[in-house]
Amino acid sequence: MQQYDDIPQLLLWKPYSKGQLAMSLSDFLLKNSKTDNDTTLSPRRLYYINPVNSFPLEEFQKLVPLNVPSNKHIYDNIMINQVLNMNELSKTIDKIIETTKDTTDSNENESNPKAVHTIPSEALIVISGIDIMFQNSNMSDTTHAHNLLNSILLQLRLTANTNHGSFKTVVLSRDQGVPRSGSTTSQKRAKHDGNTVYDYISKYYADYTL
Repeated sequence: MQQYDDIPQLLLWKPYSKGQLAMSLSDFLLKNSKTDNDTTLSPRRLYYINPVNSFPLEEFQKLVPLNVPSNKHIYDNIMINQVLNMNELSKTIDKIIETTKDTTDSNENESNPKAVHTIPSEALIVISGIDIMFQNSNMSDTTHAHNLLNSILLQLRLTANTNHGSFKTVVLSRDQGVPRSGSTTSQKRAKHDGNTVYDYISKYYADYTL
């Protein structure tokens, strides 16, 4: 995955390994804060959303040891959310966006013009297993699941547009592509209008597919 400044507003990343993911997340978080005479850069924040415990913790701890006191603030800025369906994903995204909005508003309303201003935190949202979330919702209400998928992706794009490069989303794809013809085994994938969810995101919402 690219450096944070080079990541588009919405990136679909496939395929990837746990080691690659841990390295990219650590690179993002280690460049966490700096100051100059007039400006303080808030710590970067990582929001990791998944339906199962898929955060590459073992690989991450090798790169960012937990027993090093100076690394504590990095772990403090990792928010891991377990989300099982599209309704829960929508609520989680709403909360994250509200948090970033509160930070921005508090900086804009700074009453003391001589005070050191804080740049809004650079937020990276990583969504793993969105096909599972979609499939769990699709089984009970297909139309609602499709509407929520579109609403969530559109909301992420609109929020990124208004946060001037400080709010980005990476969707991790578990889709390994179409099986070879004649294969005796197949794996079910969550479908959206005949395509996998990842195909749909790549076609209509992602700026770039890695």
